[in-house]
Amino acid sequence: MTKLTNIPSPEKIDAQIRVVILLLQIVLVAFFLISMSQKTEVGPTLDDSWIHFQFARNLVEHGEVSFNAGTWSTGTTSLLWDFILALGIFLGIPVVHFSIAVGILLYFILGQQIYTIFKSYLWERDWSPVLAILVVLFTGNVLWFALSGMETLLLLVLGLWWIFAFSREKYILAGLLAGALMLTRIEGMLFLLMGIYFVFRKCGLLKGMKNSIIQVLFSLPIFAPSIILNQIVYGRFYPATMAGRKWLYDLEPDFWNLSLSGIIHYIVSWAGTFFMNDWWPEFMDQPFTIQYPIIRFISGGSFDKTPPDFGLEPCPVWVQYLTVLIAIILFIILLRGMFRITRPILMKIFSKGEFNLWEYLVAWFLGHNLIYLVLMPTRGHGGRYQAINFILAGMFLIAGTEVKFPRRKFGKIFRNYLLKPGILIIYIFSIYTWADIYAASVQHVNNIHRAAGEWLGDEIPPGTVIAVFDVGAVKYFSRLPVADIAGLTDSEALEYVLNGDILPYIKVKDARYLVMIEEPISKRQIASGEQRFFQSAFYEELGILDEIGKTVNLIPVKWFALPIEDWRRHWFVVRTHLPVLVIYQIEWLNESTNGREPRTVNREL
Repeated sequence: MTKLTNIPSPEKIDAQIRVVILLLQIVLVAFFLISMSQKTEVGPTLDDSWIHFQFARNLVEHGEVSFNAGTWSTGTTSLLWDFILALGIFLGIPVVHFSIAVGILLYFILGQQIYTIFKSYLWERDWSPVLAILVVLFTGNVLWFALSGMETLLLLVLGLWWIFAFSREKYILAGLLAGALMLTRIEGMLFLLMGIYFVFRKCGLLKGMKNSIIQVLFSLPIFAPSIILNQIVYGRFYPATMAGRKWLYDLEPDFWNLSLSGIIHYIVSWAGTFFMNDWWPEFMDQPFTIQYPIIRFISGGSFDKTPPDFGLEPCPVWVQYLTVLIAIILFIILLRGMFRITRPILMKIFSKGEFNLWEYLVAWFLGHNLIYLVLMPTRGHGGRYQAINFILAGMFLIAGTEVKFPRRKFGKIFRNYLLKPGILIIYIFSIYTWADIYAASVQHVNNIHRAAGEWLGDEIPPGTVIAVFDVGAVKYFSRLPVADIAGLTDSEALEYVLNGDILPYIKVKDARYLVMIEEPISKRQIASGEQRFFQSAFYEELGILDEIGKTVNLIPVKWFALPIEDWRRHWFVVRTHLPVLVIYQIEWLNESTNGREPRTVNREL
């Protein structure tokens, strides 16, 4: 009897597990921060983060949703994230530290949510949910999201809270959360659609209509102001930044974008996360493949050696064979687990009955990726647009290892002592890898965009309009009025951008300087102080290149560059962030400059 009374209650065991998960997360965050702090300071990993910071600052300083003060804008991907950041600014907390603190808090909350959902899944092996949870916690991408200064984890946490509320039939709360999710990102509309569909499927016509109306009524007051703002400023119900983002990814700017080639590219790019044919040495340094962290470790850091120009240093042959073998095994495991989990849910989704927590999670995974297949078939930075995929990867991979072998004893040993630990080890090393990637990303933003913004703020007279391609940090630190020639924050610029003729817009804005990102330059050129100018495809796409020397002169004033070794070492992560930024003085030819001589500054080339 005494032994029985000493058995902990399920509630106590559950609480102990949650404490262990939280402690593990604290250790992981500490390790991540210590690892990356050896190379750089903590900070945003994307220039887009500084766009959010600028919107948040204007909310506090001017009480308006704007990028340039005095001009309302719909060029923010997440109004709710801007409001949260604005709270930190209002309280006097530095925005960078506040955004990262909130991101870490969301990471801790996410760990508890994942445990709640994963423990509800009926696995063949009792410790499989534990491994799946560990895989999610050790995923370097997720920690990268937490410290990026972006709204990525906010969408995940709110989405999981919606699942908990809806599954408990708390439809008022589900409606409020659906509104918050739509205010976080436009794809949050999926949750309102799922809520309406599942409530009809579960409750029937009359009760389903009542509960659907409840969700709609409580979500619209939260999201309606955003729709109204978009309609007034942009003329559409969705943010202007969406069309600008599509242009950057070479997609059609229309809201609906069903493209067979886009769908194929999207699927292949995500398959590449778990499987990449690495037969060729120049494609070995692939940190977005799931096998990369462990191969990077086994190879003794050969990937970290500075490669020659426009190429990567070949790895040993044995590393090539090993990475292909691991990739094939992981890809088969992933496909098996995905098929095993999604097939019964796809069959169940069109029938009546209750859904479990993890079944709603899989429905979100399927719906979210379907939305991106139609609206914007691209992965985005580090996969942040579809971060839900990294949450499901743990479940898919561990479920895929539940293989039955003819010889049960051998199968048990192979599965429990090789496959599952092997997957976990790969993800453990991904923490170190993504800490390195984080450092490279922050270094890129600080050395180029932030440095350029600070220089412009010091050297250019206040009030001078500058035309900028990557507008975030340049605007934030320069505090100068900006003409956004990528069309992300300024709906007025979009027509010019989409027509490939940006110069009339630059002239209308009376911009005196052009700030452009450019292609890689060689190590020799950096050492000698040389720089090739106009080395970017955007010059041609925006209609600038053909006009240089005809209607306009672009006089180089200052340029900033990331060390070529750092950029090429992490090329597969920061390749979309060109490593050079050049500031040009704009001089119009063959016509008046409104009686003003172009302003000049000290050239430091």
